[in-house]
Amino acid sequence: MRRILSLLFGCVFAMLNLYATAQTSQVATLLSGEDVKIYFGPESFKQAVDESKDGDVITLSAGTFDAPAEIDKQLTVRGAGMGLEGFEPYVIPTIVNGTCTLRNDFSGEGLRFNTFVFLYDMTYTFCKCYVDQFSTNGNTILNLVQSFVKEPLYLGSPNNSNKNNLTAINCVLGWASASKYSHENFINCIINYVSGVSLSNATFTNCIIRNYQENPINEDSSNTYYYCLFYGKNGGSSFDNLNTNGTCFGSNTINDVYKKDGFYELLDEYKTLKGSDEKEIGIYGGNLGFDITPNNPQITRFNVAPKTSADGKLSVEIEVKGVE
Repeated sequence: MRRILSLLFGCVFAMLNLYATAQTSQVATLLSGEDVKIYFGPESFKQAVDESKDGDVITLSAGTFDAPAEIDKQLTVRGAGMGLEGFEPYVIPTIVNGTCTLRNDFSGEGLRFNTFVFLYDMTYTFCKCYVDQFSTNGNTILNLVQSFVKEPLYLGSPNNSNKNNLTAINCVLGWASASKYSHENFINCIINYVSGVSLSNATFTNCIIRNYQENPINEDSSNTYYYCLFYGKNGGSSFDNLNTNGTCFGSNTINDVYKKDGFYELLDEYKTLKGSDEKEIGIYGGNLGFDITPNNPQITRFNVAPKTSADGKLSVEIEVKGVE
């Protein structure tokens, strides 16, 4: 409880500083044990990382931050949200610009990485994050929850001996590639591009998979599909060639399955398709459902009276919201 209060008050003090000085909109708060340090400006994330140690928590405000070139400490980093369009109310995202290499266990939430993120030999969890591209070098454990990966997700090259493990739950993925020694588990995910994908030992459950070009979906017999919806061109091949150990849906004659408005919301005719858990397939199904609201509390309203009262008191109004 003391750690939570320390973090909350650290954020409050940062907001007070901003209100008083109007210096900048970027704030990084470092919680290290019982100590709270606050940094300002585009370089504040880098400064917080430089002064952190294993086990610390860094909280970033909305705004754009320069990425540390390398993070070699075990850290938790929390932001204000990844800021996807199509959700109400729209949240100004926490944007991290610049290539970042992670060389120690890392947990991120509510962040938007507008660049490459490189992962090395450790365990990484990204919850409600947006990442342009991932790439791994080594034997990496990567957990993605309610996240959006725009471009390729490389889990080692197909011919190397890296043993990566990926679990993706309620995520939207551009496409993925992995070494033949890796293992991947996709649950209630959307995979937008599978033509030429190289995945082995992968399991897809309650997923929606689009074949984008005139090439067949990878038919590696080590991949298994349960209660998935396939659509898009398949070069004349049949989806029946895939290892579907469970009921699967769709065909290469279906061109689209989503409504024009909204974020990957299924057309009504496809919402009736039930997954292995009897719930809707795709990102809005399962036990979690796709939700971009960060789990960590966010300061949504902050008002400070322009002057103190007659008895010397200053009125401060703060509203904090989190996932209910």
